[in-house]
Amino acid sequence: MKVLVVHDREDVAQKVCTLVRNVLGHSSEIDKVEDSHLARQHLSKTIYDLLIIDLTIPAIKGKTPVDYRAVDELLTELFSLGTLNIPGDVIGMTRDCDALKLVNTSLGPHLMVMIEEDQEGLWAEYLCDKIVYAQRAADTRSISVNRHYLYDALIVTAMDKEMRPYEAHFEMNNVAHFPGAKEFLFKDSCGKSRKGIAYSIGRSGQPSAASMSQALITSFRPQLALMSGYCGGVISKVSLGDLVFFESAYAWDYGKWSEESAENGGARSVFLSRPNPIDIMDQETHRVARDMVQSNFGKSQEIQKKNKDLTKGKLGEVSLHLCPTGSGSAVVANDEIILQIRGLNDSIWAVDMECYGFYHAGKNTNVIRPQFICIKSVSDYCNGEKGDDLHEACSEISSSAVVEILRKRWVFQ
Repeated sequence: MKVLVVHDREDVAQKVCTLVRNVLGHSSEIDKVEDSHLARQHLSKTIYDLLIIDLTIPAIKGKTPVDYRAVDELLTELFSLGTLNIPGDVIGMTRDCDALKLVNTSLGPHLMVMIEEDQEGLWAEYLCDKIVYAQRAADTRSISVNRHYLYDALIVTAMDKEMRPYEAHFEMNNVAHFPGAKEFLFKDSCGKSRKGIAYSIGRSGQPSAASMSQALITSFRPQLALMSGYCGGVISKVSLGDLVFFESAYAWDYGKWSEESAENGGARSVFLSRPNPIDIMDQETHRVARDMVQSNFGKSQEIQKKNKDLTKGKLGEVSLHLCPTGSGSAVVANDEIILQIRGLNDSIWAVDMECYGFYHAGKNTNVIRPQFICIKSVSDYCNGEKGDDLHEACSEISSSAVVEILRKRWVFQ
């Protein structure tokens, strides 16, 4: 819990902080200030679970008198003007009985309790009881909040150039509390305004995809999470530019190194893969992907024209596939490795470096779980002929599918 203690008498302030720490433990975060000016600064920047405030403090210690008016103005601004972050609970305390009466007639309803600092010191025990209550209330609020969606959609990409096409579809605005995240608005299939978050990780790989996706899902609690970009394809299974909906992700580079006998009588090291695939078979995203595969989305004139323009005629009609995929932290540029990956599941048609981490974050979250899907376009065949000349076009293709889902195909709660 985050607690703000506002008290101008140092001995009492220290005792309150000690009581808070004894009740909540050393994991609690406690800020202590001595006047309403400093309290206002803290409340403008931080959301506290609990505010414990002396009802008679100066506006600025050493420069203004100690009376009720400083707290009256602070609490009025806190609860009526909306310029400060309202704490989860507020406990007022004072040794001035007149201040208790004034608060009770004006702002009393906003306070959890008002405690009189009696000379016998019984107030400390009473305060401890209320801190325990505030902790339970904060835990209950947290559980309740985490069971509800906050945003409608989350778009994640590994590389910045995979995110760039979305700038033409949405007006992006920075999110203050999550550097790099962009907020955007869009209309769904019913014409209702929806709110989304877009984030480019800025690098490839499973660890960054898993950790950042988990942080985004926890912070923004989207009901639909989508990853897009470009991927490698299995030759003879897909064509360059084809759109792949990742039905499942096999972590092909997860396993252990072992030794086996070689033909010359010695031993050689071999990698024994132990994939633990994550799929979307039981999700609504799977049904939407199936519908899009069966539609003529990839044959639309808009997509075909855009692909031809971006690739100087190399790409035209786009085929859609819903299939198992391989996902690992290493770049695959070798046909033998592709054969090993397909040995996990012969139905694997594409390979990327982030989907497994993204799917793991979507499936194993501590907040309400989103529906999730990864959609990528094939930019190469995972061999020695890899290049980046199709990255821009493939980023456009996959982003077009994501926008189609958001605006036309997904039924938001």
